[in-house]
Amino acid sequence: MNQENIGIDMFLDRSKELILKSDFSAALVLLKDIEKTSTKDSLVILESLLLQVIVHRRLRNYSLLADFSKRIYHILENVKNEYPIISLFLEEVNESLKSRKTEEELLLSALELPVSIQDKVPMLLYIHLTAMSSAFDFPVKYAELQRLFHFFLEYDGMLYYVEILISIAWFHLYRWENKIAMKIAEEALELFEELNDLYGIIISFSTIASIYADIGNNKLSIDYALKYLRGAKELDIINIKWHAFFSLALYYAMSGDIVNSLMYDTLCSELEQHPNFSEFSTVPTRMLVNINITWKKGDIDKALEQLLKLLDHFKHDATKYSTGMAFGVLGEIFYQKGDLEKASFYFMKGLEVRKNFGGYNLLANNFFELLQINLERGMKEKAINCFNEIKKLKEDTDEIIVNQLYTLSKALLLKSNTDERSKTEAKNLLLNLISEEMTYHKTIDRAYIHLFDIILEEIKTTSNLDLLPTLNNYINEFVVRATYQQSYLLLIEIIFLQSKILILELKVEESLELLEKSQQIAKEKGLTRLEILLSNEYDTLLDQLDTWDNYSTYLPTLEERFSITHIEDLLNQIIRQRVSCTHITQEKEAPGYFLILNQDGNLLYTDSFSSIPFDKEKIPEILLKIREKQLDLQIPYKITRLKFREYSCLLATDKNFIFCYIFIGKSFLPMKKLDQFFTKIQDSVYFNEASGTWILKGILSLEDRNYLSNIIERTFLL
Repeated sequence: MNQENIGIDMFLDRSKELILKSDFSAALVLLKDIEKTSTKDSLVILESLLLQVIVHRRLRNYSLLADFSKRIYHILENVKNEYPIISLFLEEVNESLKSRKTEEELLLSALELPVSIQDKVPMLLYIHLTAMSSAFDFPVKYAELQRLFHFFLEYDGMLYYVEILISIAWFHLYRWENKIAMKIAEEALELFEELNDLYGIIISFSTIASIYADIGNNKLSIDYALKYLRGAKELDIINIKWHAFFSLALYYAMSGDIVNSLMYDTLCSELEQHPNFSEFSTVPTRMLVNINITWKKGDIDKALEQLLKLLDHFKHDATKYSTGMAFGVLGEIFYQKGDLEKASFYFMKGLEVRKNFGGYNLLANNFFELLQINLERGMKEKAINCFNEIKKLKEDTDEIIVNQLYTLSKALLLKSNTDERSKTEAKNLLLNLISEEMTYHKTIDRAYIHLFDIILEEIKTTSNLDLLPTLNNYINEFVVRATYQQSYLLLIEIIFLQSKILILELKVEESLELLEKSQQIAKEKGLTRLEILLSNEYDTLLDQLDTWDNYSTYLPTLEERFSITHIEDLLNQIIRQRVSCTHITQEKEAPGYFLILNQDGNLLYTDSFSSIPFDKEKIPEILLKIREKQLDLQIPYKITRLKFREYSCLLATDKNFIFCYIFIGKSFLPMKKLDQFFTKIQDSVYFNEASGTWILKGILSLEDRNYLSNIIERTFLL
């Protein structure tokens, strides 16, 4: 090897060091210099181009990769012509991968190569094995790569090895083959840590986050995405930070946390304006965030409109994975809308794409969705055909998802029968599913919900309320699980279901508490339509309190309680993943009165929005209601709802005052207004100074009244 080649190899080694240190700008400068100064050495040019590809992949400059691939394969052909021994060696690699040549024989072949070419073996293997493909249709298998591990290790090519390894993990991830994807991603993470490769470490976090998202574990997907973000911020590369923000926006949307999802989506939008941002080809995928946000917020029609726009984009830049995914989501949306014919149509289209694309888990999930729809449409024979397809997939793989979908499908077929023996067998299968440790979370969630349905049906048909504790135990298990997994939408729906069950037990006050709890979670997570639905449900139950009180003398039958609560309708909506709040809107109230009292019950201030002045004789009745509600004075400004004659009433306290807003109508918007009022007075220096005077004198000056009147008018008369 001449001195010039030794010097160039040193520069190539230096460029690899820079890549591992994530100094990508310096690496690119050096690699371009090598390319310019080594025009006669095709092997050096080939490696410099490949290393530039790796840098641009890490920088997420995907639009540049196609041109690099063309150049690499053009030069590779020249290399093979120039060095026939390389062509022969790569043919022997193929023979080894087909098990027609042993690893020992291949090692001997490598030793026959000139030393200058031996050093290039990892680079040649990378190009030969990957065909410069995307992870969607990656050609090399994990077992094949392992057979060649020695060559990457022996010839100092571990950078190339782990780059291939993480691509194989994504290949399996895209097929929902999460068991093997996780194994490979964890192995890649260990190797990246050994190489002290910060980018490799964080891309492993991103990969593991995506795997957890696929299996429905929102908590761990978000935890790993946050690790990804911390590393991305340390690298301080715009495209990578954008992708970390996008991942978090998507995973938070999937969990039902719209507030955090919108925050990270906004950060994505801001980075897209940065002069160094270049990942424009992937920007349309951010529509997935918007679709999930719209969908979780309850506007299914708008989500459908957004998805069709994304599908139109896929027509111009489609992969089999993305089109299959889009058809699957279309099927889910139409299923939630109750259009089973269109849902079936799109799941079938997704199935056609995925049969060509591959992936046992994707296919099994697609067949399961069709099985559900066929059962609901009364097409049991077609449902059984879908089950048989899942059974075939189960026989061909040990993937957890396929096995669990098989068990769940069998349970649903048995559950659809009317005989008690089938119901019992279905129940046992569901119990086995929820007890499994390694789980596909979406399937286990479904198993729990179908188990609730079986037990609830058993309670109704047997009129056996002694089964309620068993049902409540399973629901409590699920609430803990959904809370841990951060599956907020499902958590809210199940707490809503719990509130209905409490009414079956005539525990109305406890039911109201759970409705309030679920509404609060919906509020915190930005699920506005669901928040309104739950608020209206609370108001309706509050209106019915007198009716429930009458049941102390007349105990309603269990059938009547089922009818009054509509609990079966709610559970059916949860099963179909479509608790309906699409048409929910904020209803304006008719304002009545606004009162401020001190803690002794003395009226300090009143404002009437009605032509009829407030009757002070009503104050003792209000105070009685306050005592009945046992307002927690330790929680300032916590709003409590109650009925006061024909009015609705919102009450809140601080250490000095009782605030009371009286109106006619639904309470959702009034609660928002009262929150705004408290924010304004808490931010007001005047109120804090004047409040001491009000307490001492028990009266308000004209200035005090004018100040309050202005705030109240701006808040409550919008």
